[in-house]
Amino acid sequence: MIRRGVQAVLCITLLLILVGVGLIGAFTLAFSPSREIVYRELDDGLLKLQIFEPEDSESGPRPGILFFFGGGWTGGSSLQFYPWAEHFSSRGWIGMTADYRVYSRDGTKPADAVEDARAAYRFVVENAGLLGLDPARIFLAGGSSGGHLAAASVITPWPERGSLADPAGLVLLNPALDTRVEGEDHYLAGFPGFFDGRGEEISPLHHIRPGLPPTLVAHGTADGVVPFAHSRDFCEQMQAAGNICRLLPYEGAHHGFFNWGFGRFDEVVGEVSAFLAPLR
Repeated sequence: MIRRGVQAVLCITLLLILVGVGLIGAFTLAFSPSREIVYRELDDGLLKLQIFEPEDSESGPRPGILFFFGGGWTGGSSLQFYPWAEHFSSRGWIGMTADYRVYSRDGTKPADAVEDARAAYRFVVENAGLLGLDPARIFLAGGSSGGHLAAASVITPWPERGSLADPAGLVLLNPALDTRVEGEDHYLAGFPGFFDGRGEEISPLHHIRPGLPPTLVAHGTADGVVPFAHSRDFCEQMQAAGNICRLLPYEGAHHGFFNWGFGRFDEVVGEVSAFLAPLR
């Protein structure tokens, strides 16, 4: 129903306030990237990657993980995943977060954000040497709409992709995997026209096929913004197609449970690290 869609917008807005404002000072003090680098130049601005590099002296290409923030494609900040990127850099990875265009700042739609996410992934792969990365050990990750971007960058049709290889794996945290907005009961029904008729085109749930990268999906069973059932359906379809997909249901957890400062950060990071360990 439309009311449900409005409630989803309010929940997302509250999350943005907590993450983007209430914790911003703590993020600035506790987590800081080693450097920033422009990955895309647009007519109205630059899009950047924030790079978190290990402090150890180990040489050679390293595994890397690129995070996309959440915010309903309307807002948010890469600050959300600074703690995650820092965590992985402290363990010898190169952690990365990416800016991308959102509606509140740029007047853009979800398909534009997918375009940015694809550009960020292409840049990371094609500049792996500059970044100290092993191009065969790059992972994509994200939460909520950022989880959608990570998945859509790999799973949905991408005519300009060329020979660009898939990432080594995906980590999706309460991701928005179904963007084919159909019926008034769909969780995105409160976003009329927001997808410009391209919802199915960029919907990961509707483009599953054999040969996709190993995927971990972590989702709270009490999520009132993005239905837990969509993640369950996604993993079932992935497995039916012969892909590796592990679903981690967090009983009673709400949307955004994985964020730093929300109580279950260490638990979720530990589960994600355990999943990625053999893949790296």
